[in-house]
Amino acid sequence: MLRRMRNQNGFSLPEMLVAIVISSVVGMVIMKTFNANNYLFAGEKTSSRTISNARLLADELTRSIRMLGLNPTEKDGAVFWLKQCNGGVGDSFASAPITNDTSIYFTRDWNENGTLDKNAYEMVGVKWVNTAANPNTLQVANIDPTTGAISSWSNKWTNVTAFYVDYIYTDSSGNATHSETHGIGYPTGSVNSAVITTTAGVGFPDNTVATRSFDLVEGIIITVTVQSDKPHKLTGQYIAETVQSTILLRNKYY
Repeated sequence: MLRRMRNQNGFSLPEMLVAIVISSVVGMVIMKTFNANNYLFAGEKTSSRTISNARLLADELTRSIRMLGLNPTEKDGAVFWLKQCNGGVGDSFASAPITNDTSIYFTRDWNENGTLDKNAYEMVGVKWVNTAANPNTLQVANIDPTTGAISSWSNKWTNVTAFYVDYIYTDSSGNATHSETHGIGYPTGSVNSAVITTTAGVGFPDNTVATRSFDLVEGIIITVTVQSDKPHKLTGQYIAETVQSTILLRNKYY
């Protein structure tokens, strides 16, 4: 019995080393494949979250801006409409010419009492800032209930790398133009049977210019670009999603 056991041969040292090396290589390949799949899955989650955030932001802005000029009692219609503001703390809303396309200010009769109340529900201000303290941020204005001026700004949306506001004007003949075009552009089409031209640079709303006074604003185009808060794990690059929304102002006509 002992003689038989002595005659049985096991693995030699070189064979053991080869087996260990092969097992290590196979294990490394499996581990790399597993890690790559994990990175891909995490990256797709980042991409999906970025797209969702961009669309949610555009949807929230669209629903808010569509209420621009809400005036169910039809009292003093000029009070409830598009406004201009310099955007600083202490600045008030006015009907002066609009001078930039990275902010929007407007009023609406949110509680339908026929009076402009001095609060952020009825006096809406949104602006894009990119500073060291607030990089790529959309802010909303807080309103002083006594003066109606801007008392402060609150950060509402972050990782917004671009925000543009364009205006569609309609003349008495039903022809339409729009202000500066940004982002993914605005296609030729029709708005309330008005032909939209793609001529860029007709200018921002200005009551001193007959062809683009505030009352001729038929619609507003917003373009937002949202960037992921971290890079894609597989590619190492940040993901950005641009969404554009064309908003017809439902409260312009009664």
